[in-house]
Amino acid sequence: MAARRVDGGEQLFTRAVDFGYSKNPKETLEIWDKDLILGDVVTAIRKFKPDVIVNRFDHRSPGTTHGHHTSSAMLSVEAFDMAGDPTAFPRQIGKY
Repeated sequence: MAARRVDGGEQLFTRAVDFGYSKNPKETLEIWDKDLILGDVVTAIRKFKPDVIVNRFDHRSPGTTHGHHTSSAMLSVEAFDMAGDPTAFPRQIGKY
């Protein structure tokens, strides 16, 4: 949060927990419950309606960084496409 005071960015959180070190996004998404966290990310995109989404980590290179980092990038790419799809997480539609 201290970094956000410097850069002026808005920090959003999901219910994904930092459970410890992982190099593997598959393991991370099993522990996090991928569908639950994906829904959180779709919600954030629908609510905030960003013009640009920037990933700090590469979603295409699993194993080159922490599984949490790769997983967050993978989820944001998937959620970007889903946020505009009314059949994805339909209970969210009309809330934002």
